[in-house]
Amino acid sequence: TPTIAGPDTICVGGSATLVASGGMSYLWDDGSTDAERLVNAAGDYAVTVFTSAGCSATTQKSVYYYAMPTVHISGDSLMCVGDSVMLTAHGALTYLWSDMSSDTSLTVSAPGVYTVEGWDANGCSARDSMEVSERPLPAVQIVGNPVGCAGSMNLLTAQAPTAVSYLWNTGSTAAQIQV
Repeated sequence: TPTIAGPDTICVGGSATLVASGGMSYLWDDGSTDAERLVNAAGDYAVTVFTSAGCSATTQKSVYYYAMPTVHISGDSLMCVGDSVMLTAHGALTYLWSDMSSDTSLTVSAPGVYTVEGWDANGCSARDSMEVSERPLPAVQIVGNPVGCAGSMNLLTAQAPTAVSYLWNTGSTAAQIQV
């Protein structure tokens, strides 16, 4: 009585070993003669099993695909020097980041490419990567007279060609302040 043991499903891109039993020798539909056969595609697989007396019987096993999870990373791909951003993985049940952490989210404080692999309930996995770049800090210069007379006002101006807003230690958000 021929039998084929092995999984009924495999992940897309994965493989499985089918094992024939019930006889002395084996002939698979691809011409191989080992009891074990490595398969890496969904389909129907047949084996003919022979006894020592020359009797034979054939059996078949169907192998199906599990769909792959759709893993993606969300988060800000730009950060300022000295800051950090949080990247979050979506689309799977468990995750493993390139730094070997297994949380859903990863806080990064350096530019680079970050990769996550995610597994679904069937054990199938997929990957996604995101490149995080670093924005340079704006060059800021305060222009004004550093020396003033007692009781007089001094005008200080913030000069930063790439800045779009300002915040002085006085709380002012203007480009110029009187001190």
